[in-house]
Amino acid sequence: MHTGNVAIILNAHFPYVRRAGRWPHGEESLHVVIAESYVPLLAMLYDLRSSGQSLPLTVSISPVLLEQLADPVIGKHLLLWLGAARERVGADLERFEAEDHGHGAYLARFYLDWLDMVEHNVVHRFGRNLVGAIRGLLRDTSEVLLAPATYAYLPPLSTPEVRAQLEVGAMAVLRQLGRRPAGLWLPGGGLPAELPPVAQELGLSYAVGTPLMCAGKSERARMPVVHPDAALAQHVVGHGVGYPGDSVYREFYRHHPESGMAYWRVTGSDVPQSAKDWYDPYLAFNRVEEHAAHFVRALRERLRHIAAGGASPTLVLALDADLFGHWWFEGVRWLQSVLLELLDADDIRLVTVKDVLPQLPAVHHAEPIAHPIFDVPAVTALRQRVAAAAARLEMVAREKPAAQALDEALLRQATCELLLAQSSDWAVLIATGMAQEYALGRVNEHLARFERLLHYASQQQPPPDAAAYLREIAELDNLFPLINYRLFG
Repeated sequence: MHTGNVAIILNAHFPYVRRAGRWPHGEESLHVVIAESYVPLLAMLYDLRSSGQSLPLTVSISPVLLEQLADPVIGKHLLLWLGAARERVGADLERFEAEDHGHGAYLARFYLDWLDMVEHNVVHRFGRNLVGAIRGLLRDTSEVLLAPATYAYLPPLSTPEVRAQLEVGAMAVLRQLGRRPAGLWLPGGGLPAELPPVAQELGLSYAVGTPLMCAGKSERARMPVVHPDAALAQHVVGHGVGYPGDSVYREFYRHHPESGMAYWRVTGSDVPQSAKDWYDPYLAFNRVEEHAAHFVRALRERLRHIAAGGASPTLVLALDADLFGHWWFEGVRWLQSVLLELLDADDIRLVTVKDVLPQLPAVHHAEPIAHPIFDVPAVTALRQRVAAAAARLEMVAREKPAAQALDEALLRQATCELLLAQSSDWAVLIATGMAQEYALGRVNEHLARFERLLHYASQQQPPPDAAAYLREIAELDNLFPLINYRLFG
């Protein structure tokens, strides 16, 4: 008996950190997430497909992340990071053995095997081409969503800014994945009052907005907006109640002072970091199976409840990819077990969002004008600076619609710097206080580059140092090579 449908959305995003320092916020932070989340997720999904399973998933990979995953510099640095991590864990193993610490030595060997597995997948299974691996994985039954080029929060942006974020993002997705996106992923759930016509021109048939206590769709900005199920997601992401907080899972926040590896388990939410117990992968990965079975039971119960109410029995669940492996070390195995159960079930059908868009029940939901995190004074002031820069670019683009050679290259790179300054990541880091100084520094850096490039491009004849400066900045911020400054004209 068919109980209902489940559409799972995986959202992968990481801000632009190429050659932007090391730990904890620079490029090394991306290496960690690639190793802990993206590579294990790819390997797991390839394993499922190689067993004959189709994978009707809906996937959003931000264009700025795709550009970084395709970058040979980041690929080279990733392998260097894996090698350095292996050396650090090897030193841990020697210390543990010298101290006759059997469990510590067991964990160090566990991590050495894990690092070898990650490197084997990167180098041999995926041929040092992670974007190629993603492209191969998504070619069949999966559905691709478009995120704004640099994961900008859209409501405060002007129409030219929104158009540039969508067009540049769509071009990057098409170039990297060979796919045209079916829908729009909205960072922060933020949808402008009116989407520019480019959304329809790009073939986007729906947007994914803020989660609600019951999944459904609303109509805003002349486009259906799909609202994932927030109540169901609480099993996974709920603070204090979600699976990752179980006492046997790996503790995210405590790391060995020498190697940086996590050798401890959650133990308890009220247990101080210094008193955490040692991690045991055997116990943790056994618990994953229990939680996967519990989640599938919760899915069935939720579908039966929806069906009893007379609505279409369809669930939409949206989860961040870096939850699996990075924030929740055992999460990739959990997702694998959930997918296996759903793919083998007779009563539940795993689908893409577009498959069930007409069946989703209507919900009446007035989204706030601004997400609270983007409405704090420091973020508002930041947004005003970025908006003023966009206005200046619009003026220059109208004055120079046919720029060529060096002038065009300067304006192209200036547009790239503006898009990078628009990234919602900086606003989140500032509003939450997690890394205010770093985030402000990054915005100031991109705006300073923007101002200098625009100044050069505004001259009747660019000065002699313009070309050298352009080469320097274009090497640092080398994403979106097909960007068109005329989008602001």
